[in-house]
Amino acid sequence: MGFDITGLGSIFDFGGKIIDKIFPDKDAADKAKLEMFKLQQEGAFKELEANLELAKGQLEINRTEAASPNLFVSGWRPAIGWVCVSAYAFNYLLMPLLNWGAGFITPDAPAILALDTGELTTLLFGMLGIGTLRTFEKMKGVAS
Repeated sequence: MGFDITGLGSIFDFGGKIIDKIFPDKDAADKAKLEMFKLQQEGAFKELEANLELAKGQLEINRTEAASPNLFVSGWRPAIGWVCVSAYAFNYLLMPLLNWGAGFITPDAPAILALDTGELTTLLFGMLGIGTLRTFEKMKGVAS
């Protein structure tokens, strides 16, 4: 079974155990479990459909923003992306090279401190949708 973000899966598992105790006849218990499983699937499909509609709405908003002639409306996502890319380029490419070069010029030069990329990583992953993708993969049972 995949990742259950709603917690309903454990409720249905518990319900299956109760059905086993209430119905001593295995066929009757299996029929009751099948009905419960159908109810669970209906709820899951309704939730998936609601999430799909939400994603479609967000996609339409993104298209409208990107098509805007106003730079402040259409350019905020690329601007944040470039800020993240610039910070990562400094932190992992430029800063080590500057520290290495400064060591040749003045061996006792203080090292340039690395940026704290924790917030940038959160922002970048949010922009890229990795957090949502990971949740979707867990719900589909692709990832553990």
